[in-house]
This record gives sequence, C-alpha cells and structure tokens, in this order.
Amino acid sequence: MRGRTSRCPTPGTSSSWAFGDAPVGVDVEPWPSPGTAADVAEAFHRAERAEPAALPARERPAAVARCWARKEAHLKGVGIGLGEDPARTYVGTGTTPAAPPGWAVTDVPALPGYAAARAVRTADLARPVR
Repeated sequence: MRGRTSRCPTPGTSSSWAFGDAPVGVDVEPWPSPGTAADVAEAFHRAERAEPAALPARERPAAVARCWARKEAHLKGVGIGLGEDPARTYVGTGTTPAAPPGWAVTDVPALPGYAAARAVRTADLARPVR
C-alpha cells in the first residue's frame, strides 16, 4: 500500500503507524543514555555532530533521540530505512526539524522519555524540474 509505514516495537516500547496518499515514514525512539547519545551523534551529518555537544549534558539524550527519530522517519518514507548512511541527510537535533528537499519532517507527541517524528514527501522527486 502506498504511503504505509510501521515500526514493530519490542515489548515495553512505543510504536507508531502512518498511512497517507504520499510516501510517509514515522519513528519513535527512546532517549539514549548519555554515553550512547555521544556515540550515536558520531553517526550524524557533520553539521549535526556539534549540536548536542553545545547543549547542557541533561538535554543531549533528548536531542539525539529527536534527530535519530527524524532520520529514521525520513529514510522509512524514502523506503530504504538505514540503507542510507545517517550522516548523508541533515534533519537537525534542535526543537525545530530541518527537512530534506521534497519532504516535510515534523516532531510528533510521544511518551515521556521518547522522541517521535513523521516525514511526508511533499514533491514528486522522480519527475525532473523544468
């Protein structure tokens, strides 16, 4: 079905589903431990790597979870999941997501200690621009 995506959770975690007329991806991520947050941030786009480090230590896990949820939502919408290097596309770690060309990326409400995001394709990227 076009535009359908899902995330199959493990017991005790959150899950999400999305349906739409355009390709869509969603993701829910738990906030990582501070050590894991630092390790995960190393896989981010070069412009995103410094963003968590500029925050107070207590805010870094949430920022990393936001960024990872955005990346996975976008890549699920594209249809490749983590088949693409997470450093390739910038979505940001801040409170307002950045969107890759042709996509709308938004944070969505999640349970405390989790970050969630949705990405919806807004342009037909297969058609050449004239």
